[in-house]
Amino acid sequence: MISRPAVLEWFWIVAVVAASLVGSALVDYSGSTPFYLIALALVLLRAINPARPAKSARIWPFMLFAALALWGLFGSLAGRLVYGQTANSLALFVPLLIPVVDVLRRRAMSVDYVRNGFMFVSAAYCVTAVFVVGFGSDIVSEVQFRHQTSYFLAMSLATALILRSAWLSLLSVLATVVCFLAYPALTYVLVIAVTFVVVALHSLPRRLSIPALWLGVVFLVAVVSFRSKIEELRIGYFESVGKTDNTRTREVLYEIGVTRLREQPAFGSFFVDNIAVRAPNNVTGPFKFVPLHNDYLQIAVAGGLIFVALLLVSLFGIILVAVNSILKVTDRDNPNRSVTSIALATLLAMLVIAIFNPILVEPGAAIVLALTVVILSNATAQEGNVESL
Repeated sequence: MISRPAVLEWFWIVAVVAASLVGSALVDYSGSTPFYLIALALVLLRAINPARPAKSARIWPFMLFAALALWGLFGSLAGRLVYGQTANSLALFVPLLIPVVDVLRRRAMSVDYVRNGFMFVSAAYCVTAVFVVGFGSDIVSEVQFRHQTSYFLAMSLATALILRSAWLSLLSVLATVVCFLAYPALTYVLVIAVTFVVVALHSLPRRLSIPALWLGVVFLVAVVSFRSKIEELRIGYFESVGKTDNTRTREVLYEIGVTRLREQPAFGSFFVDNIAVRAPNNVTGPFKFVPLHNDYLQIAVAGGLIFVALLLVSLFGIILVAVNSILKVTDRDNPNRSVTSIALATLLAMLVIAIFNPILVEPGAAIVLALTVVILSNATAQEGNVESL
């Protein structure tokens, strides 16, 4: 049995502070260096974390995810150190060393107090968003609170509803409305939909949560199936709210990405080459080199279709482990169950946003992704929470 955690467990303290800084964009003006330092600090702290009981099961999706992280890290490091490629995927794979060490460490960290961490991070993001976007404060750039970081809103809403916090519910709704009105992207709608599916899975009785889960799956399949119609509605929506539509820009970047992928479809450049592309005819305004606005295509260009296929398998496996853990524990106030549900909502929101925006290759978002995977690994691998897969 896992002993109750010490409140002063350094890994989680640094993780909460790091996620709060990333979420509120307070390290935005310092470039990538603080993100790398935060990620390496978390790697070190996870490696020297005090001895805990061993995880009860070796869960293959987390092991596969860790192996892929090492694959990408070695290629990215080679690109930087040997070939001088300064804009490759290193920003993604350095933070992903955290789940690698978590798998190798094979010692479970209790996540009881991570619930408080979720509340702290959620409040930090929402309060800063309201001040910056709603009241025009210039402590950080408003750009940091657009749809690219709306996974923090998913975290906030999920935390508020799952932990039944009235004040955080009001704050989360306020921040969501303020951010949406300032930059009315449809990404917010998808993120909120995914969040409510997870909340329903957590809160409803099993006989109702399963249908809610399937409704969510049907919704996502419908979005993919009727993509062209949705694109038409999206363009009309942008025009109605006075927002410039960037559909053509996305299409141009997508075509460039597909062309590069066809040159090296199986393994890409093994993550050695730069991932930014030169957009033709100034379609991206003043930006000459930009990332592709689809993380999965971008990762495929860098690491090949084989890598992306394995990555999707690992992520799908992690999601199944989390869902199985939620359904297996019937007490919705169980700390591990609550943490698993909130982390799952955050992870799914990130994966949805990554379809339309290059977020995973940003070091701040990569840290959040890494911490989410580590939280799910520890919340679901403790004895009695999930069967060995």
